[in-house]
Amino acid sequence: MNASILVTIIIPTYNRESKIGDAIESAINQTYTNKQIIVIDDGSEDNTADLIKKNFPSVEYYYKKNGGQASARNLGLLKSKGEIVASLDSDDIWYPDFLTNCINKLESEDLDFVFANWDQDKRVGESWDFLVNDPFLKKYKQNKKDGWVNLNSKELRELYIQACPSPSSSVVLRKSSIISGWDENINIGDDWCLYLEIILNGQPKAAYTLERLWRKRIDDINIF
Repeated sequence: MNASILVTIIIPTYNRESKIGDAIESAINQTYTNKQIIVIDDGSEDNTADLIKKNFPSVEYYYKKNGGQASARNLGLLKSKGEIVASLDSDDIWYPDFLTNCINKLESEDLDFVFANWDQDKRVGESWDFLVNDPFLKKYKQNKKDGWVNLNSKELRELYIQACPSPSSSVVLRKSSIISGWDENINIGDDWCLYLEIILNGQPKAAYTLERLWRKRIDDINIF
């Protein structure tokens, strides 16, 4: 892998004082070291700002008036310096090899984006493997090689018109493949719209892995 490639990690947040520290720590502790970490505070009214400035001085922190998660991600994109972009929700956690595995796949095969499976928390009980039985992905498993499933442009169109198997925290994408960013006119599905815009306006290539490389946490204010 070419570790000289800079990846920008965008962490949008709103009133996540109790969880954002874990998200930032998981970004800092990635085995892939060449990274720019940006936190976009979308108008938090808690102590998010103080927590980040006190505990994470190496992280770029920007405060903006509340405008929704898409606007926060877009500001992060504007501030990004990396050739590769990944957006980590402030209540989620990446496992240490998330970026290394994803960037290695992305770069070695010149893909537009990749996404990884995850451990999905429950309100009660243990977390579970989210994508293993995903009905929309089953037909593509015959393409599996070295732990990854490759998807060509036709397969991507077929898949993403039906469903979005790749929430924001699961995706690593090439900045040059992004067309207009996240859709600020909708509250839910801005990430889906971003992928569809890439898929429907070209001949992109992507891949996913069923290896669980991150954890999605839930609480009473999740948007999904």
